[in-house]
Amino acid sequence: SRRSSATSTASIGAEPDDVGHNRSGAPEDSGTVRYVHGASTPGPARADRLLTPHFLLVTAAALSVFVGFGATIPLLPRFIEQEFGDGDTAIVIVVGSIAITAIIVRPYAARLSDTLGRRFLIVAGSSITSVGIALHATAQSSEMLVPFRLVMGAGQGMFFVGAATLINDLASADRRGEAASYFSVAVYGGLGIGP
Repeated sequence: SRRSSATSTASIGAEPDDVGHNRSGAPEDSGTVRYVHGASTPGPARADRLLTPHFLLVTAAALSVFVGFGATIPLLPRFIEQEFGDGDTAIVIVVGSIAITAIIVRPYAARLSDTLGRRFLIVAGSSITSVGIALHATAQSSEMLVPFRLVMGAGQGMFFVGAATLINDLASADRRGEAASYFSVAVYGGLGIGP
C-alpha cells in the first residue's frame, strides 16, 4: 500500500502544468502528448497557429501602407519633371530624401516600441506616412517636396519597426522565420502593386 501511494504521489508531482513545467519545476518533455488541468484524458499537442486574426491584420496593414508608398515611386519623377520643370538632380534628391529620416528614426523607434508598445508605432507610423503622402499634392516646388518626403520617411521607419516587431511577437519561437517571410511578402507585394 505504501509503495502504491508513493507511486501515485510521484505521478502527481510530475504532472505538467499549463506553462510547460511539471509541478516539481522540471521542464516538460517535448513529446507529442500533453496533459491539461481539468482534462480527463491526454490529447495530441497541436502546432501553434500562426495565421491568427491579429497576424493577418498586421500583415494587411503592411501591405496597404507599402501600396501607398509604392504608388509614389513612378509618379514622383514625372510630377517633378512635368509640373516643376526640374531635371534628374532634383528627382534624385527628392526621391532619395525619404531614406534620411527612415534610417535616423528606426533606432529610436525600436526604443519606443519597447516602452510605448508596438501598436503605438504602427498607428502613429501609418498616420504620419499618410499625412506625408497627402502633403505631396500641396507642393509648389521640388524644394517643398523634400520636407514632405522626410515626414513620410519618419512614418515609414516607425511603422516598419512596430509591425516587424509585432509580427515576431505573434509567432512562436519555431515559426518566426515563416512569420517574417509572410511579412516580407506583404511589404514587397505592396511595393510591387503600388506602382
